[in-house]
Amino acid sequence: MKPQQKIKTRWTGAAIVLACATIFALAFTPQTYIFGGGPERGYTWGKALAANLLMFYIWAALTPLVLWLGRRFPFERKSWPLSALIHLATSALLAPVHIVLNIQGERMMGLLSDMPFDMAFGRFLTGRTATFILIYWAILSVGQAVENFRKYQEREYRLTQAQLQALKTQLDPHFFFNTLNAISELVHKDPEAADRTMAQLSDLLRLTLQHSAPEVPLHNEIEFLRKYVAIQQTLLGERLRVQWDIDDAALDVRVPNMILQPLVENAIRHGIAPRASGGRLEITAQRDTGKLHLVVRDDGPGLSSAEAMPEAEAMPEAKAMPEAKAMRNVNEQAASTGSIGLSNTRARLHHLYGAAHRFDLSNAPGGGLAVQITIPARESETQSAPHEAPESQSRQRSIRREVAASSPQVKAATKP
Repeated sequence: MKPQQKIKTRWTGAAIVLACATIFALAFTPQTYIFGGGPERGYTWGKALAANLLMFYIWAALTPLVLWLGRRFPFERKSWPLSALIHLATSALLAPVHIVLNIQGERMMGLLSDMPFDMAFGRFLTGRTATFILIYWAILSVGQAVENFRKYQEREYRLTQAQLQALKTQLDPHFFFNTLNAISELVHKDPEAADRTMAQLSDLLRLTLQHSAPEVPLHNEIEFLRKYVAIQQTLLGERLRVQWDIDDAALDVRVPNMILQPLVENAIRHGIAPRASGGRLEITAQRDTGKLHLVVRDDGPGLSSAEAMPEAEAMPEAKAMPEAKAMRNVNEQAASTGSIGLSNTRARLHHLYGAAHRFDLSNAPGGGLAVQITIPARESETQSAPHEAPESQSRQRSIRREVAASSPQVKAATKP
């Protein structure tokens, strides 16, 4: 995390703690007013509010210490007994410390001016110790819950990054080997085509290393895919015919990084390359009512009836399984058919979107395999960032022009 983000996070946390302390003070003020005797004993609403603000603001000041102790001595499987003893001792010690600070504060505010310190301390010690210990444990519990959630998010992010990195390293070595072979042959037959293919391969590798975020705008994904498909067309020649159908309104929607490449690779490898006549590849992206629909379709032999079922129908028992076991079975099913790229795609979509996505495999009308992905249509953050560097905005416009130029079938968004 950057220093500016750390400072912003700390200030946000402090504001939340102070806001919570103020809310609790307001909530407990009526109770304090009633038990204080009301106006008959000279106890006003103002004094009741001041006493509660002082008590909870002291706890707000002690919250960083409690949270630090929670991080230093967390409740983990092996160390929870020691952590429990440490927190029990600390809560018992902080209670009298808080009482002393509370008494001094109330004396300065004139709320205990007529009561000796020892009498006030005994009164507070017997009346508030249990409450203060419970407050300590409440703060500790909230801190532990937030810390566990943060660790969960970090694990999910690392898992997503590991899957993306694995996908990058799984770019078929035979693809690179065949590309280099094709370039070596083109050097003698068509030097210009060899130079062009080498530049495309260089751009492909650069884009693979450049984008490391879990999600990227669709126009970046299409740029990467366009270069990948261009190299495949160099290898297969006229046997590979590609049709693009990209909705212009979808180009700024965030999609998982390299989500389409394994689908296209699978279609070319299993549906088009084995046939002497080659085949047609269709790549579609449509935005509709808050959803983004991605389709990769070939006109190859397709799948058997069992394999062609949508994921939710092909494994009905997954609904009754624990989440991790269901995902493991889906991955094993994909691995058994050789579709490791599809298994990786399923897992990444599951981790990024949970139940908000759909991933279907089906035989396309007229023959071939259609892989359909539906995800929430979330706009790219870079699209609406007015402070973004001009060169970055220029790069985005250039990418969009390249995508449109290479895709004659790119459709503009239709207005109702």
